[in-house]
Amino acid sequence: LRGHMNAVSGVGWSPNRLWLASSEVDNAIRLWETASGACLQILQHPEDPANLFYGVAWSPDGARLASGTSQRGVLVWDVKARQAGWVGSQRSTKIRHVAWSPDGTKVAGSGDDGTVYVWAAVDGALLQQLVGHHSMITSLAWSPGGKYLVSGGRGVESGELFVWDAEHGARVASFAGHAETVSALALGPSEEWLISGGGGGKLRWWDMQSGTCVRV
Repeated sequence: LRGHMNAVSGVGWSPNRLWLASSEVDNAIRLWETASGACLQILQHPEDPANLFYGVAWSPDGARLASGTSQRGVLVWDVKARQAGWVGSQRSTKIRHVAWSPDGTKVAGSGDDGTVYVWAAVDGALLQQLVGHHSMITSLAWSPGGKYLVSGGRGVESGELFVWDAEHGARVASFAGHAETVSALALGPSEEWLISGGGGGKLRWWDMQSGTCVRV
């Protein structure tokens, strides 16, 4: 799929698999038709032509697309109307990764300032700021049931991997083991297992209840 003029920073399949969204480190998100490979539309920030886009994520129902931005938090698009649904308030940090809660009511974004931001999906109201990381957050994932929000990033001397109570915003666990930045996360359907990937080329399999690394 050709057309991006800069580095591709995020990709995401629509839930029905008919479209693929891709963002670039520029003011452009492209919507592709997967059957033909045709670019259907280029979405651009409606208020900030100097904006850069980062990660993208589809809502569970496929009606909306969230995107991380360089200056204004998260921007959520109405996919059917092909226009911005709401634009987050301007923030002093880049939001590189975005993730929807499983019920589609919240959008989380990872900040370069070490903060996880959580917005109401309907109108962009800022609901929570989860503080604790020492540097940029490079990965973010909700548990399938929506009970937990997991964030990974860089620490002072090693990678950081935190588990948050998604309802109350409290950090409930910190898993130690990655020597480098935690760069990828995935949770199992039962919420019992967490897989994390680090910059050193290793995947770690964690027991969510005990915090034990059971396999590398």
